[in-house]
Order: sequence, then C-alpha cells, then structure tokens
Amino acid sequence: MFCEKCGKEVDEKWRMCPHCGAQINNSNNTEETVMISAKNGEKKNKVKKPIFKRVWFWILIVICGIFIVSVIGGSGEEATKAEKKQEVVDLDDIGGFEQWEENGFKEKVRTIVTVYFPLENVERNNYAVLADGESVVVLQENEAPISEWEWLQNVDDTDIIGNDPGYVLYEATLEYLGQKETDKFPVFIISDVEKY
Repeated sequence: MFCEKCGKEVDEKWRMCPHCGAQINNSNNTEETVMISAKNGEKKNKVKKPIFKRVWFWILIVICGIFIVSVIGGSGEEATKAEKKQEVVDLDDIGGFEQWEENGFKEKVRTIVTVYFPLENVERNNYAVLADGESVVVLQENEAPISEWEWLQNVDDTDIIGNDPGYVLYEATLEYLGQKETDKFPVFIISDVEKY
C-alpha cells in the first residue's frame, strides 16, 4: 500500500505515513475509528442522572417521611399519656377514697395520710398507712427500704400525736400501682410527702 500524499510505501496497519505524516485511509482504520466513536458515544450516553430523577431516591424519601411522622405521632401520644399520668387532683374533689377506688384509681391524688409510730420492720420497701381512713400500702419511687425514707426518719417526739402507738399526719401524693398478691391492700407510690 502507498501513501496517497507522498506516494511512498506504507503498511496498511499504520494510521499515518511515517514519511509525510498524512493520515492513511483504509478499511481497518475506518472500522477502528467507528468502534472508537461508538465507545465514546456509549460513554456520552452513560451520563449519570441527577439523584432526584432516580426511583430509589424517592422511595427513600417516602420511607423517611413515614418514619418521621410515626416518631412525631408516637412521641405526641406518649406526651399526652405522661401529662395525664402527671395530673394530681385532691382526693375530696373526686368524691373520696371509695369513689377513687370505684374509678380504678385512675388519677394521682393529693390526700392526708396517717402513719403510725413506732415504725416496724423498717428493712422492707413498703409500709401500711391510712389514706382517707382506708388501709393502703405505700412504696417510694426508688423502692428503698423504709429505713431510708427521709420523711419518716425525720420524725421526732413532738410530731407524734397520741400514745403507744402514736401517729403523724402527712399530706402526700398517691399513684396507684396495683394489688399486692399477699394481701388485699392496694399499693401506691407515695411522693411529695410533707407534714400536715
């Protein structure tokens, strides 16, 4: 094969003439050029789509949206439950102990509690008291033994009314926990305790 420009002999596999630098036109070179062009075209066609045009992006957005709505809705319900749980009413305002019991002890109540002295079995975590004349059992939130209940340990002789056994009146908040298996007394958490 000869170069079209300078006429010197060239190999047909060459792309350009080594003598004059002219491009050598033959069928093999043309096919290679077409293949290179095709590859470049494919590369051009493989341009990435923007992320917001991808299906998985929108699926992810929907899943995140559902998750956020469920979290906000759940925390709102929990906050409402917590608010209801925190409501404290006066025992007299809901009709006294018997009415409170009939209603399932739903509210936290503020009431007068009678505690008898001397204290017995102070290593337990619960204590029997009178609330509005009814016998109930009380725990503290941390369920510490009675010997660690500050409001009971701070009692002195001047606080005790009556003789063997004497008693002290407190104003306290009671929140129902349930029924003790060992006896029939309802059990309450006692909090915000102060001498009456």
